Amino acid sequence: MNNFYTVYGLTIKSDVLLPELICADSQDLKTVDCEIHYGLVDEEIKQTIARGKMAQYTPQKIWFHIKALATFIIVDGTQIIIDKCQDGKEERIRLYLLGTCLGFILFQKNRLVIHGGTVCINNKGMIFTGKSGAGKSTLTSALRLKGYGFVTDDLSVLVKNGYPEVESGYPQQKLCEDAMKNLGYNRDHYQQIGEGSRMKYLIPVKDQFVNQSVPLQGICEITLGQVEHVEKQYLRGSEKINALYQNIYNIDFKEYMGINPDYFKHCISVAQKIPIYRIIRPQDHVSIEEEIQLVEHLVNQLD
Repeated sequence: MNNFYTVYGLTIKSDVLLPELICADSQDLKTVDCEIHYGLVDEEIKQTIARGKMAQYTPQKIWFHIKALATFIIVDGTQIIIDKCQDGKEERIRLYLLGTCLGFILFQKNRLVIHGGTVCINNKGMIFTGKSGAGKSTLTSALRLKGYGFVTDDLSVLVKNGYPEVESGYPQQKLCEDAMKNLGYNRDHYQQIGEGSRMKYLIPVKDQFVNQSVPLQGICEITLGQVEHVEKQYLRGSEKINALYQNIYNIDFKEYMGINPDYFKHCISVAQKIPIYRIIRPQDHVSIEEEIQLVEHLVNQLD
């Protein structure tokens, strides 16, 4: 059975039910950007896995194996093939499809993807990025709970044509245990994924979801610092470009595979058109209300 969805500006045709995604309108079905289906890996990949190698990367073909779950093959930005293990659970397979696999599809399509979430404020998008544990998901969730629109959680895909826009993702957020506690969520009501420090909870956000691309108004890099109150820095010149570049999704992998000149030009173009800030928050106490006030002040200044 074929199922059609839209995510990150792509129309997806899938043999796998993906209830997290938005179903595609009939007008989106004229062009399918990516197909997802079950299939069998070839003998060469099987032998490679048997020798203990769990992944292989080329620009046109990427595959990786998750023990007792499945082997995933991503081909030419147009196809994801799943060779499911006997006891592989479909809900875990969906997590890899919506995360790692779509990330590789976007890589093969040479899309500029920022590792961070986007919130829609005054009909424009603000991306919140930063290293793991910086608090970007906590801030985007707090802004959503305050009534602002939710565009995307972990991957902010930028449209290349004209003035930068952010493509909508899908209506779900992943929050760590500390964020759940700080924002007052009852953890018993939400699905848990991962273990230990990687454990997160899946939060459906359909009511606040913005199911269309939005103009990009700015980018905020969240960091921790030895400060008593939340501070901001307006980045300029090479520091601005570097902040954007370092927060590209899977930038180490992209450098390993090679970055073409057009990609650099796209990065520079975005940095020239969009203000980029660094928000420094205290590392020893919760400062979410201060962060929200600062973001709202920044947005009002930009308007």
